[in-house]
Amino acid sequence: MTRRPPTKIRPQAGFTLLEVLVAFVIFVLSVGALYESFSGSLRRTLKAEVEERAWLSAQSLLAEIRVRPAPWPAEEEGKTSAGLDWKFSTAPYPTSNNPSSLWQAYQVVIEVHPHSKQAGTVVLRSIELVDVSNVARQAQAAAQ
Repeated sequence: MTRRPPTKIRPQAGFTLLEVLVAFVIFVLSVGALYESFSGSLRRTLKAEVEERAWLSAQSLLAEIRVRPAPWPAEEEGKTSAGLDWKFSTAPYPTSNNPSSLWQAYQVVIEVHPHSKQAGTVVLRSIELVDVSNVARQAQAAAQ
């Protein structure tokens, strides 16, 4: 009987189970960190979008108020087409002008409530100079 020459035992190529588990744990932690990063970015983006819509609504309301003839109502509220609740209030702004002047300063405060847990109420404040000459003419016409 012939003897076969001893074969050289080669180490097996590949990874051990422990190496595979460590690589998998590192992969899972990386994916979790990326997921958290993306979800945080998404929350911030949605909040910015809601706040932007509220600010645009407040600016549009201020533009609508500016084109109304004086006197403006002291308070008014409503709902935008996007479903945001709004409220505005106006009041004469104290100045050192002559009270009989045809121009009067008014403080306008506009609040828009976005109905979102992420975004809070938007408050727009403005001082507007209003031509009250129509009010003076109406008062003179009523007196006559």
